[in-house]
Amino acid sequence: MSTFRKYLLLQIPGWIVWGLILVGAHSWLNLPLWSGLVLLGLAVGKDFALYPYVRSAYESNVKTGAARLLGARGQVYQALNPQGYVQINGELWRAEIKPVDQEAGQPARFQAEEAGLSLPTGSRVTVRAFRGLTLVVDPEEPGP
Repeated sequence: MSTFRKYLLLQIPGWIVWGLILVGAHSWLNLPLWSGLVLLGLAVGKDFALYPYVRSAYESNVKTGAARLLGARGQVYQALNPQGYVQINGELWRAEIKPVDQEAGQPARFQAEEAGLSLPTGSRVTVRAFRGLTLVVDPEEPGP
């Protein structure tokens, strides 16, 4: 659903309440119909005028959990053989080494085990993917 559509759907109850209040004011306080319609139009216009300023609050592109760590760099906390734990941004995550080749029909974990992939504690890694709450990492090349 688009952000604008979501915003409009959330404004409709407010417009209905304004309409009911203005109908009551027309009935009990003899508010002229034209002034009630003008006030309702101002309430609706206010919502359209404010949309550019509040749009970001209605957007839903927030990444949480493992998805927010894609591309993040971390350090091996418990040796990866091929699974273990890495520390990223002060948090410990279960991780496994990303296999170099992926053969059809064989789970990635078994490919890494067969290839003898492992990383010792303290190695630097980069997050490339995730499966559930398990991160798939690549070893970083040692820098100069």
